Amino acid sequence: MQAGDDALELTAGQHARFDKGRHFLERKAAPPAEAWGLRILQFEEAGLQEVVAQLERLYPVRITLAHEGLERCKLTADFDDETIEVILDVIAETFGLELERNVNGFLLDGSGC
Repeated sequence: MQAGDDALELTAGQHARFDKGRHFLERKAAPPAEAWGLRILQFEEAGLQEVVAQLERLYPVRITLAHEGLERCKLTADFDDETIEVILDVIAETFGLELERNVNGFLLDGSGC
């Protein structure tokens, strides 16, 4: 990766950030949740609360975790242009949770991680 006079060699999974104010290119740790394009999602040991926040940004839906214990669940998964229903079904099955659709959106409930 090159920006002006700065250059970094990145390997798979590495990220870089360019600070416009300082004209500086820096290597950064990969975030636990990423969205590529419209609906290509990658989660790497992402907390369920962070997963829910990312899904709510990309889909016009409200997702509620039944209790705080569910926030400790860590998800590693890739989704390529899947519906919100498919993604939530995978999450529910992965952690042994119940998925309920209600008038406010979706509720994930279960014993947690």
